[in-house]
Amino acid sequence: MVDKRMPDPERGRALVVEKARAMLSGRGEPYRVDGKVVKKDCSGLVMAAYSAAGIPLDAYLSVDSRKGESLVAQLFHGLVQRGMVHTHKVPEVGDIVFFDNTFDRNRDGRANDPLTHVGIVESVKADGTVIVIHHARGGALRTRLNLFHPERRRDPKTGQALNHYLRFADGKKKKRLAGELFAGFATVIH
Repeated sequence: MVDKRMPDPERGRALVVEKARAMLSGRGEPYRVDGKVVKKDCSGLVMAAYSAAGIPLDAYLSVDSRKGESLVAQLFHGLVQRGMVHTHKVPEVGDIVFFDNTFDRNRDGRANDPLTHVGIVESVKADGTVIVIHHARGGALRTRLNLFHPERRRDPKTGQALNHYLRFADGKKKKRLAGELFAGFATVIH
């Protein structure tokens, strides 16, 4: 099942996005992978959306995971091993997007926490702004990411949001935008 080519990749990507969108309104519904309830967090949302679309991601998890490694990191490393991770500024709809340093995972007060968050690319606007569906602060929601302007919150000409905050100020740390925390995209469906 791993690295299997789909007969209609566009339909497969649309189905993943459709399943992720369904989670936006289901705050009370658990996330399920192959009928089993999984943790209701960012990796659970991604795993559940792909599973519901008939593309279980378990086979893509890294076999070389280290003790205590998060599911986000296991997925990222497994996809890297298969050559599916890229850093193009414009992803495909349905791609998985990874972020670093969205929180202080190891609680050492420094920005040294790779692969702390994951989501699914819902759409890409003409200006390159990527709409991401992810799970944060208790539920599924949308966030904007623009890699053409990673440190810009809004377009100065139009006022349109380019990047939303993914890390909020805590103590001496400043807020950080999605573009600043971007780690990579992964194209699973091809």
